[in-house]
Formats: sequence, C-alpha cells, structure tokens
Amino acid sequence: MRDGAGGVLHVRGEPGIGKTRLTEEFRSLAAGRGFGVHMGAVLGFGSGSERDAVRALVLDLLGLAPGVVDARAVTAAIDVAIRAGLAAAQDKAALHALVRQAPPAGLQAIVDAMDHAGRERMLREALAQFVARSAARAPRLLVLEDLHWADAETLAHAAALASVTSAAPVLLITTSRSDGDPLDAAWRQAAGTSAVATLDIGPLRWVEASTL
Repeated sequence: MRDGAGGVLHVRGEPGIGKTRLTEEFRSLAAGRGFGVHMGAVLGFGSGSERDAVRALVLDLLGLAPGVVDARAVTAAIDVAIRAGLAAAQDKAALHALVRQAPPAGLQAIVDAMDHAGRERMLREALAQFVARSAARAPRLLVLEDLHWADAETLAHAAALASVTSAAPVLLITTSRSDGDPLDAAWRQAAGTSAVATLDIGPLRWVEASTL
C-alpha cells in the first residue's frame, strides 16, 4: 500500500498442517486494510473448469460467482470491466477464454487464428493487465491454493500473476504440499523480478500447542 509493489508468499507444508487456515488469516488482515481479496483453489478432482483456480480468480475479479456458467452474465461483466477501465477492449476474447466461455461472435476467429503458444501468451498478458489495472483502483491480495495439483497452464498463469507484483500493489499467496512443490527454478524465472518468499509450515512446538 505504501510502495505500490508487492511480492509472492509461497506457503508450503504437509496435508492438514494449517496452510489454508494461515491463508484465511492473511485474507482477513488484508480485507481489513482495504485490499480486494480474490482466490481460487486447484482441486484434485472434477472437470477442467471446476479444477481451474485461475478461472475462479478471474470470475471473482469480475464480481461473478465461481459457478457462473451463463454466457450473457460473463459477457456483461467483461463489458462493465472494459467500460470501467479495468480491462482493455482488445483483451475481451482473452478474458472470455480465461473463464472458459466462448467469446461473442466475431472474436472467436481471433483466437482460432493463433497457434497454441500465441494463444497462451495472449492469455497471460491479458490476465496480467487485468490484475494490474484492478490493483490501480485498490490493492489486491490473490490466493491460489493447492498448486501441487496444478497443470502446466495453471502454473504459467500463476507465474504471470507473480510478475505483476513487482510493479503493482498486489500480493500473491500460493500454497502447496512440500512433496511435489511445483514452484521450481524455472517457475521463479518466469515470475520475473518479483520477490518470492517461501514459508515452510511445521508442527507447533509443545509449548505453543499447550498455550493454545
């Protein structure tokens, strides 16, 4: 809030150790300080859209519930964001793709004309710009939970979100199990110059547990 730049906090630990409980506390503290708080969780079950944490996060930024499937509601919310200056008009097709909705007639051809690499680059750039513009209105806390379940596309989008934090009032909190942590050296390089701090969660000491 003071410097206009944030960073990434990666919370890592075994199942049930308290990662979600800790992120809940971060979310409460951030909301109390005027941050917009948005989150998504990668599920280890369900269909592609149900498991898509980035989709849930973008829907939340658009003011829509994660379960929204109505194409008209999605288009209306994206149009509102564009009119408010939270998203660029040229990113309309990309925003539809990020929430797994077909874009309006005429825009699908733009997506179809791209190869896979070009499409993924378009999505990452649109996601980063949407978050940066939203953060210009109010600082943002973004939470992506259970990245140990994430596929390559989700991890690439998470890196795009991380890259925004170096020059915008955005904090990105990610969680993962210690075993199979996906945030390797390649991911951190893709995150750019953003500061990434890893917090390893272990069991409480006996005196701490007794006090609680």
